[in-house]
Amino acid sequence: MVGNVNVECYFAPEDEVEKAVVERIGAAQSRIDVMAFSFTSTAVAKAIASRIGKGAKVRAVFDERQAGSKYSQDRFLAEHGATVRLDTNPYAMHNKVIIIDDGMVITGSYNFTKSASTENDENLLVVHSPDIAAQYERKFESIFGAN
Repeated sequence: MVGNVNVECYFAPEDEVEKAVVERIGAAQSRIDVMAFSFTSTAVAKAIASRIGKGAKVRAVFDERQAGSKYSQDRFLAEHGATVRLDTNPYAMHNKVIIIDDGMVITGSYNFTKSASTENDENLLVVHSPDIAAQYERKFESIFGAN
């Protein structure tokens, strides 16, 4: 706990970060918003697609330079019903954020990739706070709405 906020802290590769992300996504009921610089994790993409199949609304914005690559999951998510946009600003959209149901934020240095899970020293926070989720949601809306 940080004050009154439940914050989970994970480190890759030793804490099975991808598994933690998949489990949190599996709890989503109504909405998942994603901002990702690099998103190649099949497991995370399948978890999100599963929630779409159960009625969750999914929106995602990906860095234009990273999306569309051989392993990027942006097309997979779009094919499964997510509204996907590519960030077109001249700078790298370097966010690594998933907002779930207006109450949970997944963020940190962790890109949603296999190498982030198995080869890199990465960190991930899962913050359970509607107030913090609202702040991230405002940023998401500013990026998603601009593209």
